[in-house]
Amino acid sequence: MKIKTIIAEDDLSQRTVVHEYASELGLEVVCTVSSGTRLVEETLLHQPDLLFLDISLMKLNGLDAYRRILEMGLNPNLIIISGSIDSKHLVAGFEFDSVDYIVKPYTFDRFAKAVNKAKRTIEAKHLLMNSTSDNPSRWILMKQNYRELRLKEDQILLVEKSNLFRNRTNVYLINGTIEETTSQLSEIKDLCSELIVYSHRAYLINLAHVVGIQPDKFISKNFIVQFENTGLTAPLTRRYYKDFQDSYDRYK
Repeated sequence: MKIKTIIAEDDLSQRTVVHEYASELGLEVVCTVSSGTRLVEETLLHQPDLLFLDISLMKLNGLDAYRRILEMGLNPNLIIISGSIDSKHLVAGFEFDSVDYIVKPYTFDRFAKAVNKAKRTIEAKHLLMNSTSDNPSRWILMKQNYRELRLKEDQILLVEKSNLFRNRTNVYLINGTIEETTSQLSEIKDLCSELIVYSHRAYLINLAHVVGIQPDKFISKNFIVQFENTGLTAPLTRRYYKDFQDSYDRYK
């Protein structure tokens, strides 16, 4: 598989070296940048699999730029390349769950070691997200601030768009816990099997745990979805009723 890559390095000679090494190792370099603000813009445009990130970028430092990228709901794999061994930078690399932290100067072999680790990570994620759609026990990979959250689909009861935060969703699990994620509803839906369906523009529900629907007492022609072994419910609007009913009938 092609691994799309962006290189963020303010020094031209260093940027050239990273580009040459990355190309030699089979990575697809879609863009190189020297500033943090440009990195944010290009990441939003290209949505790369991997970032090579120098900390000392122009206009906006690399760490703050990556934070902005995460806040936008993107979570590319990260390899930090820096001359800094400052503990706060090393800790930031850990918090961002970076694949590797390369200290300058470095050799091609050291660079290749980090890239091979990134390739294994990216390929594993790709396999996870492309599991067969008829497997309800598949793992769903979601974003959770600076880390990744893995949940089994059959453990998900419903997913609700947060009323408090624009870029947050709440995932309700059958064990009663609630996980907050930065993945959007549409992203989660794309990763799931056909058992996960919309009941409302702000709700996804797992048909495997639905026990019935009842008319909504307050909104005409709307319904309330009921789940097994819980008092939780979800709204079912007229817009989604037919698709929901067709999917529910197929499953049951």
